[in-house]
Amino acid sequence: MHIHTDENGFVHIKANTRKDAFFAIGLVHARDRLFAIDIFRRLSRGKLSEILGEKLLEIDKISRTIGFGRIAERDIKELKSNKDYKEIYEIFEIYVRGINYWANTHYLPIEYYLLGAKFENWTQVDSYAFFRLMDWSMSGDHVMELFNHLINDILGKTAF
Repeated sequence: MHIHTDENGFVHIKANTRKDAFFAIGLVHARDRLFAIDIFRRLSRGKLSEILGEKLLEIDKISRTIGFGRIAERDIKELKSNKDYKEIYEIFEIYVRGINYWANTHYLPIEYYLLGAKFENWTQVDSYAFFRLMDWSMSGDHVMELFNHLINDILGKTAF
């Protein structure tokens, strides 16, 4: 497996197997976007306030009420139990290993140190909860408009 980032910032992965390629994708996602994907994980799992403060507790409550994490747990359980999806389950597991390998063998992004936060190992459920959040956010502009108004009401319009 070989990972190369060219002078324009484009990542090139050469892998002998599909599994190696997905491990490398996990590594690159962690290397380049660990804090960002962790923020989306925390948003989807209702855990933003744990590192960003009490003001975000209402947003956490909404995420938990919608149930992205619960839905993701169900998704993974179904994926794992369906023999037709065995390869997809295994590929996701390898991708997750790539994220965790990088996060556990390198310095974390500076945001973790500034916030005094710790990285919790990524799971397949985290990936699916993130997918469910993205699915929900793209299901209609009115939904995101309501969510954005709630964020503005809680944090103030200057937060973003």
